[in-house]
Amino acid sequence: MYSGGREAIWLAPQGGLQAARGVVLFMHGFAQGPEAYYENLRGLADAGLLVVAPAPPFKPCRTELQGFMVEYAAHFHSKLVNNSLDGLVLPSEAAKNIGLLSHSIGAGLATYMAQQAAKQHTPFKAVMYMAPQTQLVVEAYLPATAITEWPQQYLHSTDFALQYGGQDLLAPPCPCEELKEQLSAKGLPLQLPVKIFPWGTHVGFEDQLVIGGLQVVSDILPMINHALAALLWIVSKEQPQALTPKGKTVKIPSAEDSWWQYYILLTLVTAFGVLFFSKAFQDGEVHRWWLVGAVGAGCTALFGVYNLALLNYVITVQRPGSREVAKTFFTETLLTNKSAR
Repeated sequence: MYSGGREAIWLAPQGGLQAARGVVLFMHGFAQGPEAYYENLRGLADAGLLVVAPAPPFKPCRTELQGFMVEYAAHFHSKLVNNSLDGLVLPSEAAKNIGLLSHSIGAGLATYMAQQAAKQHTPFKAVMYMAPQTQLVVEAYLPATAITEWPQQYLHSTDFALQYGGQDLLAPPCPCEELKEQLSAKGLPLQLPVKIFPWGTHVGFEDQLVIGGLQVVSDILPMINHALAALLWIVSKEQPQALTPKGKTVKIPSAEDSWWQYYILLTLVTAFGVLFFSKAFQDGEVHRWWLVGAVGAGCTALFGVYNLALLNYVITVQRPGSREVAKTFFTETLLTNKSAR
C-alpha cells in the first residue's frame, strides 16, 4: 500500500481488517525490508493484530537511510493513530492499541520513535527490540539521548521488551544490556524478562537474510554453489584422478532445499581444500600458492562447520522461539491489556 508517496506492507488478521483489535508497526533492519520477516509478522496477524511494515527505499548512506526509516515510521504511525490510512479503516479499538516491533538498526531507532510518539501525546502501548543495533545509529536518533528527553508524563505509558542472541556479531550482548540499563535508569524498565538466545545470531530474528531483494539461501547460495562447482571442475581438470569419475556431474539441489544449500557450500569448499592440498605437494615439491589456498579453504570449512551448528540452533530454537516471544508480548499488552505496569 501507499500513503503520501510512501510504501508499506500490511498483513491483516484472517477475519480481515474489522477483526483487528490492535496494530503493530514494524521497523526492519539495515538493507532487509519487511519481506525478510514474513513468518514473524504473519504470526502477529494471525493473533488478531494488523501489521504495518513501512518499506523505505534503501540508501547506502546510513544517515540518509535512517532518516527515511524514521520518516516512514512516523508517517504511518500518525496515520494509524488518526485512523486515516486510505483503504485501511480500522475498528476504533485497534487504532488505540498500537505497538512497535523492531530489529537491528530499526531497533536502534525504536527508542527515538517511541520518544517522539510520547512527545506528540500518542505513545506506543508496547515496544519490542530484537537485537538492537545501537552503535551505528546517527547522532540525531541516539537511544541514550531519546531516553534522557523522554516526556515525564509518559514514563508509565509504554511496556518494553528485549530479545537478542548471544552469538550476535552485529548487535553484541553488551550494547543490548546497556540499552536495558539506560531504560531502567530513566524509569522505563523492561516489563518482560529479557529473552536471550545463547547461540542465537543476528539473522536468527529473520526468516533469512535478504540482500538487494534476493534471499541469500533461496536465491544467492544456489548461484554461488553452481559457480563453485563449475570452478572446481575447471581447476581440477588437469588431474582427473582427483575428481569423481569422468562424465559424472555435480548436482545442485533446488532452491527449495534451503537448509542443504549450506551443506553443499561446505562440501564444495572442503573439496577445494583437498584439491589444493594435493596440488601443493605434487611432483615431490611444495607449491606455495596451492598450499596457501588449501589452508584458506580448510579454515573456511572449519568456520563453516561452526556456522552450521549455529544455523541448526537458529532454525530449531531461535526463530520459532523469538516469534513466540513477540506474539505473546503483543497479545498481552495490546489485546488483553496485561501490562506489567
